[in-house]
Order: sequence, then structure tokens, then C-alpha cells
Amino acid sequence: MEGREKRALHFLIFAAYLVVSPSPSAGLLRLAGNGSTRCSGRVEIYKSYYNYNSYRYGSWGTVCDDDWDVKDAEVVCRELNCGIALEALGSAYFGQGTGTIMLDDVDCSGSETSLNDCRHRGLRTHNCGHSEDAGVVCSETPPEPTLSLYSNEVTWGQDVSITCSVSDKFSGGTFILQKTSGSFSQTKPSSTSSVTFNLHNVNFDHDGLYQCQYLKTSRRFNSSSVRLSVTGKKKIHFAKFFVSFSSFNNRISNLVR
Repeated sequence: MEGREKRALHFLIFAAYLVVSPSPSAGLLRLAGNGSTRCSGRVEIYKSYYNYNSYRYGSWGTVCDDDWDVKDAEVVCRELNCGIALEALGSAYFGQGTGTIMLDDVDCSGSETSLNDCRHRGLRTHNCGHSEDAGVVCSETPPEPTLSLYSNEVTWGQDVSITCSVSDKFSGGTFILQKTSGSFSQTKPSSTSSVTFNLHNVNFDHDGLYQCQYLKTSRRFNSSSVRLSVTGKKKIHFAKFFVSFSSFNNRISNLVR
């Protein structure tokens, strides 16, 4: 066989290999297991393989809990449109799955749109058993922070307390109070679902619209704006000024004499 024919044969063999070799399609995601709901359960991924654009086979598999944390759970909740991650669970909390363990050592930054975009050991590469199946609990709906004032109208020099809060199911996170215009901003972490900011001796610079931001995992949620109105004027101590002026006038009179 001549060189040209050999090269053509090798090309055909290589092309045939590419066509018949199974290639993974994009994975589907679901939550399953004991006590599972649409937004909580054991994490399972479906992988399908095809040949000539026809699926050859496919199966559901689980994710190992090695290095599984809330950032990984956050990606799952986002992909399923289930709010934000409340818990990342391991040790087959929702019961042991069956079939192949699809992913191990998953390492998400928390900002990915799909679990497939996160780093891992490789499809079906693991050192786990189903007793280590990973699970998540999502909030179902995103947090909606609220901002509340004891009074929207205060006078110059008063102290003002502003509370930012979310639903009780969202414990922990960071709250930011800021004016919608200008550079005013205060930040407070919280282990609960609310935090109170104290503004002391307010003046006209504090007048304006305020907004609360709630930071949880890698996401940020904004409240509606609330206006704080500062009224009144700074007091001028005329009596003290008059006494000082009188003393000065007496000194001038004594010098003239």
C-alpha cells in the first residue's frame, strides 16, 4: 500500500473513532432521596452518551461529599432556580443513592451557573461510596431584605436607629446600609437574620434615601429605598454671644476713658 493510501486509511480510522466513541452530553440535575422536595435533597446528575446524534445510554448518578460546602450547594440551588443555599449536607443525609458516583472533590467558587462548570476530579473518577452522597437545602425563594425606621422624620441632633432584616430562615450573612446618593455606607456582619445601624447626632447630610443590601454566599440582594427626613436647624447660642459682645464693649469703653 502506497504512502498516500496509508494516510487516507489512517484518516478514515481516526474519523470513525471520533464518531463511534461515546461523548458526554450536558448533564441534568435533580434532588432526590428521603424527605426530598423540589429544592432540597440528594444531588443527582444525569449523564447521557450518544452515537450519530442518537442517545446510546444514560444514567443518574450521585455526587461525593468530599470537599462539599455551601459554595457548591449555592451553584446547585442557582441551577435549579431554588433561591440560595441554606445548607450543604453530606454523609448521605437524604439516604444513599444508586448507580455511578459522577463527581468527586467538587470545588465551586459559588458564582458558576452550573455544577458542570465547577472543578472536580473528572467524570466518574472518585474514591467514595454512596454513604458519602452529597445533598443540599435551598431556600426555594431568594431573600428579600427590608429596611425599617422607628420614624422617617427626625430633628437635627437626634440619634436614629435603622434596622435591616430578612426572613428568619436566612441566618447569618452581611448587611450593608447605604444612601442611594453620596458615599455614606456602613457594613455589619450578623449571625442572625437582622442587624441595627445607629446614626448619632444626625444633621442635614443624613437626609435622603437609604437602602439595605444583604450579602449571602456570593450573591447580593437589595431592599426597597426608604427616606429619612432631617428637619430643624442647628441652635445658635445667642445669649452666650450677647454676653461675649457685652464684655468686649465694656473693655472698649474702659480704654476710651
